Formats: sequence, structure tokens, C-alpha cells
Amino acid sequence: MIKLTTMKKLEDSVRRCYAHAPFPDSLRHAKNFDIELERITDWIKLNLNFLTNNFDNYSPKTILCAGCGTGEEALALSKIFPKSKITAIDISNKSLQIARLIFKKAGVKNIVIKNCSILEDLPKLNNRYDFVYCAGVIHHLTNPRKGFNILIDKLNNRGKIVIMLYNSYGLFFYRCQLILLNIFAGSNFKKRLNIVKKLKWNIGKNKVFIFDTYINPQIKTFSINQIKKWAEEEKLKIIGIVPPFSLNKLIAFAILGEKYIFRRRGLVSVIIKILKLIKNKSVTKKNIKKIELSFGNIFFSQLILFITGKGECQYLLERIE
Repeated sequence: MIKLTTMKKLEDSVRRCYAHAPFPDSLRHAKNFDIELERITDWIKLNLNFLTNNFDNYSPKTILCAGCGTGEEALALSKIFPKSKITAIDISNKSLQIARLIFKKAGVKNIVIKNCSILEDLPKLNNRYDFVYCAGVIHHLTNPRKGFNILIDKLNNRGKIVIMLYNSYGLFFYRCQLILLNIFAGSNFKKRLNIVKKLKWNIGKNKVFIFDTYINPQIKTFSINQIKKWAEEEKLKIIGIVPPFSLNKLIAFAILGEKYIFRRRGLVSVIIKILKLIKNKSVTKKNIKKIELSFGNIFFSQLILFITGKGECQYLLERIE
């Protein structure tokens, strides 16, 4: 009973966090709405292209965007899959208010919005989907494993799911920051914010970024091995991972994603420049090798993530039952 009460308090804290600072905020503050939407759409397309060879031929009838926030990714998905029926859900009413505004501004009509908690409300909905997209959400849930299972249960047979999670190795130093915040401030917003300001972690960052990164009291990270285990337990096939494993694919991803350098920090910028120097004609986004989740390439990938500080990993999984 105490554990359930604690989890409910944490979920309420997460909800309040995004009520204070709805995330993300790129579109609503963009100087040019259409250009910014195109940039977001191109970034999602790039990731999807590197997650699967068959993306260009993929046309899901129904899509669930789980944890859509202010709706930027759901809107991008509606541009990528204009014939799909998209359901966008989020725990934050404030975020969904903004989502409605940007959907209206973009003139899209294939998105339905629901104020819905993944853990509490989604299991009650009878709908199933061909494609589930859940980026940067599961690691904010009070029970990430349960949330993952709920999303998997919403897949149709042969349905696919994309999840983006913080990576334990790539975010090693960030994890140290979170440990400090959790020890000295717990889920208290004011205390967390005071620590962030005193340690000057807020310098050069806007309110939305600070709340999502530091004030949110529920943030967990996961290794590739953990997600591999989840997939095996739920009889899912891992089709692709971004950042990619093969060297050719890694080079291609870095070069093609160069204009998204705002998502990269430190050594990643240097590595992109080095990769450009060794670019050759055989390196293209179509030069994709089958993913092999062996000990060797998982270790190599985790090492690359640690060195580069790349904190986000996307996984494409398919139901094989």
C-alpha cells in the first residue's frame, strides 16, 4: 500500500512537472512554424530509415503516439503517414492544450487526442495498433517495465513499436547529477531547482529543458542489454537500434544527421567531423547491415555511447507471435 501511494505521488509529480513546463517547446516558439515542423519530421524520418530497411514501404493503418507531450512528434508522424489514423495520448492536460493548437495550425485531421496515463488508463482502452511510437516517455514512468508491457499489449499481430530511452552508459555523468538531486531534494520541485541553480546546471538552458532534465523526479536509464532482455521475455524481435551498430551505418547516420548537431554534445561533434573525412561513396543510408546483438557489438556500442555522451537510444521492435 505504501509503495502504491509513493508511485501515485511520483506520477502526480511528473504530471505537475509538465504542467509547469510543457515539453517539447520547439514548434510553439519557432520563428517559422513550417520550417521547424519540417526539421522535426526529417529527424524522425532519419531515425526510422536507420531503424529498418523497409521504412519507405511501411504504411500502418493505426498509430499510437504514447506520451505525445505538446504533440510535435505526433504531428510529424501525421506528415510521414498521412493516411494513418493516429491516437496521441499524454498524462498532461496542459501539454495536450498546446498539442491541439499546433494540430489546428498545421491543419491535420488524422490525429485524435486523449488525456491518458499509460499505466492507469491505457489498459482500459480496447484499441490495438499497427504501430506504437513512444519516445522519451517510458523512462519517466514509475514502473517502466509495466509501461513497456502495456504498450506491447496494444500492438496488433506483427505490429511494430519504436521506443526511445535514456542510455545508462551514454548518460553516466547525468546519472551522477540525478543521484545528487534525488538524495538531497527527492521529488521537491523547489529544492531540486535550487540545487540546479546553485551548481549552475541551468546556465544556457531554458525552463522547459531544465524541468524535463532535472526537475522531473522520475528519470531512469537503461542499457541495450536490458532492452534485449525485455524483448526476449516478451517474444519481440529487435529490428534496429539507433545509434546504429555497424561502422558503415554509424558513419552514414552521423553524416546525414549533421544538421541535427544541436542534439549532440562535446566529442560527438568532433567525431562527426572525423567521420566526414573518411566518408566514401559506399556509405549511404541504404548501406544497412543486419543487426546482430552479440556480446561484442553490444560492448562496442555501449563504449561508443559512453565516449560520445550520446544519451538517447531508439529501438524498433516487432511482435513475432
